[in-house]
Amino acid sequence: MHSARIHKVIFRMISLFYRFGFWHGEDKPTAIQLGQKSFYCIYYLLFNISFAIGAITKETVDESIFLAEGSFIIIVMTTKIWMLLWKQRSIMELLDRVCVFSIRNDKDFAFFNDKVEKFIKFVNVYGCAAMVGSLGCSIFPFIGKKNSFVMEFAFPLDWENSEIGFWVTYIFFTSENIVTFLSMAYSVIIWYLLLQCSLRYTILGREIRNMGRITSGGNIKMTRKEQPTIFYQDLVAAIEAHFHLRGYMSLYVKYCGSPVELCFNFLRLICEVESFLSRLFLLQFATSGLCICCSIYCLAFV
Repeated sequence: MHSARIHKVIFRMISLFYRFGFWHGEDKPTAIQLGQKSFYCIYYLLFNISFAIGAITKETVDESIFLAEGSFIIIVMTTKIWMLLWKQRSIMELLDRVCVFSIRNDKDFAFFNDKVEKFIKFVNVYGCAAMVGSLGCSIFPFIGKKNSFVMEFAFPLDWENSEIGFWVTYIFFTSENIVTFLSMAYSVIIWYLLLQCSLRYTILGREIRNMGRITSGGNIKMTRKEQPTIFYQDLVAAIEAHFHLRGYMSLYVKYCGSPVELCFNFLRLICEVESFLSRLFLLQFATSGLCICCSIYCLAFV
């Protein structure tokens, strides 16, 4: 029997949330912590407003469409930041219930570790690419003789002709890029949850395939009467390992004793993940559709 736990990289990410004040350690956040969370949400909302105003005020259509698409993307990122800051308890409960379970077979455990480690390698590459991209956006204004940014968003100060205006705008743009890392970190958590759900389904299917068989080796014969009993025991043990309920499971098996009901409860856990992420996915599909349509219109008619 092997135990699957939340990966140490995800744990380090969560510890950073606590250390920088994005998450709180108490049952209820203090007034200062509530103020910090509200500040991050409102401050990043200003980034979206600057893009939206820039899309309206730009003279050329292609620049307006580009800034409008950027505004749609920032709407999704703002939603992710809001969910990360205000849905702390739900996120931790889902991580604990989905990512903590038992694997009985050695080959299944090796399969699980291989998939998770490949994902963590991708996360490391993704994080490095995000940091390089953010660093490039921060360095870009100093390349060339004329002050300019990667995208010409709207800002109250005249940053093109004023040195003070340029530095205030630069601090605003750079700080917004730093806050953007929160939405990227939340994306990693979402991907990790979905990967865990997929792997749990795969491993459960592999365990069901071997149910009713003696896989410990040797020439042990089994009668026909023993096969249903062993199959039932394997089925209950497999669902118990995958359905993480902190001790309640054994009582449920003892007094209810229905593997079918246990399967439905396991599916209910997956449905909770789906319900928690469904609105975010709907928003992403809607905004991506708008961006694709705007890009096609810009390429075809502008």
